[in-house]
Amino acid sequence: MNAAVVVEFLVAGVGALAWIALGILLATGSTPVDILAHARGWEQLATVVTLAAAYTLGVFVDRLADCLLSLGPVSRLARHVGGGLAKLDLFHEAHRIQVLVAEKRASFLLDHIRSGIRVARATTLNVFLAVVFGALLVGRNSGFPLGLAVFVLGFLLVSVCFLMYADAEHVFRGFAKRAADKYARPAKASARPHESAELPSGGTREQ
Repeated sequence: MNAAVVVEFLVAGVGALAWIALGILLATGSTPVDILAHARGWEQLATVVTLAAAYTLGVFVDRLADCLLSLGPVSRLARHVGGGLAKLDLFHEAHRIQVLVAEKRASFLLDHIRSGIRVARATTLNVFLAVVFGALLVGRNSGFPLGLAVFVLGFLLVSVCFLMYADAEHVFRGFAKRAADKYARPAKASARPHESAELPSGGTREQ
């Protein structure tokens, strides 16, 4: 496991800590000021514990997001949205793939795409849960209209995250297909000399 994957898990874990903190505030009726007051004097230990918890939660959130976004309806929606973004070519991913493949940097491209998928899917789940808990918390403290406004704005943010995930998945499938086609043809060609050289009459040529 390289450093980039560790950072990705930490990013996912920090996002998870955000909605967990909102859930605790919602359940206990506390405020962030109360929590910070209890943590005073324990900053160094709290930092270590937070980093360890963030990494562990990041691994869990990554797998959970992968399972949820791989469900039938969600997966089909992601494919449809990703295909639509590819037609619009908003992110110029097709050109980027051609350039990197031409430069023989396919390994770098694969790592880049997989990193984008991990970050996007974990962020989608984290933002969704943060929006739910945040909207409930704001609605309880400031009234239903403001809570609804937070939910609507948060839903737009979740949609943007899902678009990023769908686009990354579409690029990954396109890259995998190109790689499969590229390496399948030489394999078929190399198999031909080993085929039995049969004559039309059923006999065999002398070697």
